Amino acid sequence: MPKDLLDEEEITLEKLQEQFQNKDFTQTALRSYSEYSVEEMEFHNEIRSYIHEHWTEILKDFGIKNPMSCFSTDYPPELIREYLERLIADIIISVKRDERAFENIWNIFVAPIFEQQNCDELADQYLHNTVETLMKTVNIKELAEVSKEYSADEDFSKSRNTNYPKMDHDKKWNHARSKIKTESLDMLLENDEEIITQGQLDPELMAVTNVTLKEIIDNADEQEKKIIAMLAEGFNQSEIASRLGISQSAVSKKIGKIKNKMSSACENY
Repeated sequence: MPKDLLDEEEITLEKLQEQFQNKDFTQTALRSYSEYSVEEMEFHNEIRSYIHEHWTEILKDFGIKNPMSCFSTDYPPELIREYLERLIADIIISVKRDERAFENIWNIFVAPIFEQQNCDELADQYLHNTVETLMKTVNIKELAEVSKEYSADEDFSKSRNTNYPKMDHDKKWNHARSKIKTESLDMLLENDEEIITQGQLDPELMAVTNVTLKEIIDNADEQEKKIIAMLAEGFNQSEIASRLGISQSAVSKKIGKIKNKMSSACENY
């Protein structure tokens, strides 16, 4: 814990949150697993499993009911959880390697707990409170709410057959796209850097200021719909390719296909 925080007469949640916001702890490098012995690695995993168990339980208390297995490690709350689990395990093992430091911590914090008759229950409660305070410090509940509001395809696990958060995400995505009634073709493609620099838009398309996209969207495949939506939101080909997990050339071909559909629609306009 930073010295300026230890100098405080009372350490409150607000002060912990302020410290977290002012100093980016994620810049702390995690230890490579290769640095640990087999015994240390087993201890490392054991520490993480204890934290993980309480973390999952506290998420439910926060009103976050979906299991973490629904999400990938790219999902921001999961990214934070995994980082903190590893960081805490790294710190504990580092202290354990220092015999003097370990003895001091044991005598001051741990031994008094084991002197109590209900030591297991007390230890479990202390760990629960510590994990809960940690989660509140990094604002996991708020982060989960923001991540849900602005979810992305890569946030979700691909190995889970029934994934309700992913289904909700897809439903929200499709609902947002269904609101696109008409759009100017120039506006739709104005942020696509490659197309703009080429300056080779079909003349008949450029002559039409407003093109009805409803029929095109209704008949487009899932990937084409996503590309149309992202073009309308201002993403360029490179960004679209990154979000969809495909090559930029594949995006370019899809856009060409969409343009051909638009061209046909304009001829019938």
